Amino acid sequence: MNHEKLRLIVKKIKSEWSSPRTAFHFGEECPFLLTSSFSAGATEQKISKIPTQMRSELKELWRISEKTELFKDQLYQQWGIEILTPEECITETSNQQYTRAKDVHENDLIFGRFYGDSELLLITDKGNILLCMPLDPRKEWPELAKTLSDFLENLINSQGAKYWEPPKPKNP
Repeated sequence: MNHEKLRLIVKKIKSEWSSPRTAFHFGEECPFLLTSSFSAGATEQKISKIPTQMRSELKELWRISEKTELFKDQLYQQWGIEILTPEECITETSNQQYTRAKDVHENDLIFGRFYGDSELLLITDKGNILLCMPLDPRKEWPELAKTLSDFLENLINSQGAKYWEPPKPKNP
């Protein structure tokens, strides 16, 4: 796993998005200011509660910041991504495995959720990032990235836009 790449991406997000600023999503100005925030890192005791060793990038992110908010709309709080704490991750994963046993597998982790939306972020035991759709079966969930670093890199390159959902063309 490339922890150095992850640390560099987090550093870039911190330097560019710690203060509210205008974003441009698919060439259009976002109607609200976005910001990202990072708490202090989680303790190894909290991180060790995650049941598998396969998600070292997620664990490394928690070492950097236990609670992370990415590209959050500060005015309405209806846009952005919340990266769950290790404890929240365990709870949300357990809840989803109970309610969606066919879709959320034993070695999956739900690690993020969207403000103003019901989609969740899931990381597989191999580190792939999937978008957990509330009404769709797993086979229809898009893969957002092969790694957490790639997901965060795509997110910063799109200035917090849902890069996997480009806008529909406007009618002439």
